[in-house]
Amino acid sequence: MAQFFAKILRNTVIFATPVVIVLVASIVRADTTREIRSLDARMDKVAQTLAVIDGERHRLEERLEELQSEQVDIEKFISEEYANVVRSMVSIGYINELLDGVGAHNLVMAPELWSLEIMQKSLIRERSLRIAAMKQKLLRLRAIRKEIEQHITELKRSRKNYEALLQKLKILRAEKVKALELVKFEKNVVPSLLPDSDGLSVKSKPADFRGEAVLKDMKGRLELPVVGTVVIGSSEKKNTPLPILRYNRGVFIRAKPGELVRSVAAGRVVFARWFRDLGRMVIIDHGEHFFSVYALLGSFLKGEGDRVLKGEPIGKVGPPELASQPGIYFEWRKNGRSLAIKEWFLISKK
Repeated sequence: MAQFFAKILRNTVIFATPVVIVLVASIVRADTTREIRSLDARMDKVAQTLAVIDGERHRLEERLEELQSEQVDIEKFISEEYANVVRSMVSIGYINELLDGVGAHNLVMAPELWSLEIMQKSLIRERSLRIAAMKQKLLRLRAIRKEIEQHITELKRSRKNYEALLQKLKILRAEKVKALELVKFEKNVVPSLLPDSDGLSVKSKPADFRGEAVLKDMKGRLELPVVGTVVIGSSEKKNTPLPILRYNRGVFIRAKPGELVRSVAAGRVVFARWFRDLGRMVIIDHGEHFFSVYALLGSFLKGEGDRVLKGEPIGKVGPPELASQPGIYFEWRKNGRSLAIKEWFLISKK
């Protein structure tokens, strides 16, 4: 929704009455504010998710430490049991040597030695069973550790993705805040630069330049601001280098980079700065509610507040930045309305 109204605002801010500008700016401002709140809510959810991830990761890392300690104990137990088995086997070897020495027919010593041998063999079996059980437990423990380590790796990856998302949301929010400030500027400042009949803007004062003809009497005799080829008419507008020409009465004048752009009449510069899709733009108040708009300039030669004479350079044509070819956008306005260029200006029949 905000993009839709922002597009309307971009396309009408210089070419509509201040009433429309204020209305559209208010809608865009409200919608942008809602988007910022929505972004804040999303950022809060992402932050909460990051906190959950950190908590889960901390819990798993603690469990991993416990399993590591348990694994060390099991490995130590298995090592000790192996040592006990070895000792039992050594004992059985000694017993067999003694039996060989005393002879199996020795009815006093032989039974005791046989009993000791049976006991050691029984111990070996019991310890072997315990070792096997502990080995199985160790395998399960290692599998659990591996699973936890994989889970921790996934949590780290997930956290990285959420951090990237949070950063994108922060950047997007900053852009929305910047856009909101621009909307405030368009709502509060731009209308004061444009005349209208609704009493919401600063009224254009009569021109007070000596030697200047009354502009209303110059209809059809004014000269274009730059030497070049005018793009005008419905057939040309289908493939216009500037989309705004499709629905506005202004013209795009193709011109060579470096060509001087001149004021079409005496007046005062009321706007000279970069403005959205129109790039470097100059607006001149010529008095009697006449305004001229020069956009897509390559550079400025005049600033806001400067007074200019007819034919005085105000800027230069630059390389194509926002249009598909070099040139400028020009519009002639009175009382907040765009006037037909072909009715007011001398246009070459080339």
